Amino acid sequence: MKITSDGQITLPLEIRHQLGLLPGTEVELEVVGDTVYLRKSLDASRGDR
Repeated sequence: MKITSDGQITLPLEIRHQLGLLPGTEVELEVVGDTVYLRKSLDASRGDR
């Protein structure tokens, strides 16, 4: 996986399905050491259907 010049990445479809991440779903990033964790926001909707 590569980061685009705009700072974007594409999450694989399998991961998006596994986590229920739809377009528009709010997510949070957390940095711990040199690791980045991504998770759905606690108060987030599931995005567009």
